[in-house]
Amino acid sequence: MRSATSLPSRLLKVRFKEGGVEGEELDEDGMEDLLVSITNVAKDAFKVISGLNREQLLEKYVETKYYILKPLAENLGLEWKPSKEIYDFIKNVPPPKAIKEIFQKLGSLPREKQIEICRSVFDPRIDQLPEIR
Repeated sequence: MRSATSLPSRLLKVRFKEGGVEGEELDEDGMEDLLVSITNVAKDAFKVISGLNREQLLEKYVETKYYILKPLAENLGLEWKPSKEIYDFIKNVPPPKAIKEIFQKLGSLPREKQIEICRSVFDPRIDQLPEIR
């Protein structure tokens, strides 16, 4: 889901319940707890991703691209995960120069630009990689 509205303001009127989006309204304390939980998950994910080697990062990149299409693949009765041939390709072929350059420069960019670039890299509707200057 993409939105110009911040997550906290969007969630204030949402009702949460385990396993769904129902139940009692989430108050400001509950919102704070939720945001702390989301932040902790993001920090843990960053630690895991930071510890991956080049090949593992490429695998995660490809898996993310495939995962975006998971609902379509499942509706068609197809396996959504990358095939063995894709994993073999990752091991034997260097990443495209453009993708390598994007991710090397990503950390030095402002957060909003990082988000914009990551969205464009992983959005299956966008075929062209962004330019980084």
